Amino acid sequence: MKSKKIINIPVETLVVSANSSTIIRAENRNINRKVIRKDSILIKIGELKEKYKKKILSTRDMKRISTLLLDEHTPYIPKLLESYGIPINALQKGVYCHKCYAFSMERRLRKWICRICLHSSHDAHISALQDYVCLVKPTITNSEFRQFLQLKSPSSAKKLLTSLKLNHSGHTKGRVYSLRSIIEDRTK
Repeated sequence: MKSKKIINIPVETLVVSANSSTIIRAENRNINRKVIRKDSILIKIGELKEKYKKKILSTRDMKRISTLLLDEHTPYIPKLLESYGIPINALQKGVYCHKCYAFSMERRLRKWICRICLHSSHDAHISALQDYVCLVKPTITNSEFRQFLQLKSPSSAKKLLTSLKLNHSGHTKGRVYSLRSIIEDRTK
């Protein structure tokens, strides 16, 4: 906020547990005031309204801050393989069937069809790409896409990647697709 020349505004920390049966215990009384159950949130908001009666920001300032927060937001993309020292070749590759829970989907006639239960899907590759982002990295090439999803056809891979309207850089074999929009969809 300081780097964007936004005046000092009070910041409160609060953890709200959605599970009303959660037992919250802490020796530090400060923690007990910062961690609450969902049914206490209206009371907490009332307390904060009482504490901060003086208006600090105009409506215009609030809109500017909300725009800034949205513009600066970057989704958390964990690097799980790197964090746990797992080699990429240890991953189960292919497209996961959400009906029979096997990596048994193959691309036929512009859709994914499970070899085991015959379940079909037009967008099963999207969840595979979301997994790829979390496990490997937030970018992918056509070759990496084919290898991870076990696709044989470079043209089918290109059509699928193009259909997702991903940001990309480079041309032909050097094209790299950004998967950030796919992970943002997962976090919405």
